[in-house]
Amino acid sequence: MAGRAWTRDEDRRLRDLAPRLSSADIALQIGRSPDSVKHRARALGLSLAKFGDAHPMTRYTESAIENARQLHDQGFGPRWIARRLQINENTLRSALYYQQRRRA
Repeated sequence: MAGRAWTRDEDRRLRDLAPRLSSADIALQIGRSPDSVKHRARALGLSLAKFGDAHPMTRYTESAIENARQLHDQGFGPRWIARRLQINENTLRSALYYQQRRRA
């Protein structure tokens, strides 16, 4: 059974909210079911996966990681940066070399 058609405004709101909110939260804001949101996101080619500050397991903010990258670009080593910013060195190395976090 097909539901009501998605409007351009709903599609726009879905695109805006997808990087930051869960499908359940988006559904509440748009007035759709979570399953409907998931299906429409898939149809539009949108990912509902969270990354960066929106990811629930994020330990360090994007601004802290960006600060670390700037220090690294200036020639400071990962060990010095990790101690200075109080970030786990292995986590910092992953972030510096883009192994775990995608840039928005």
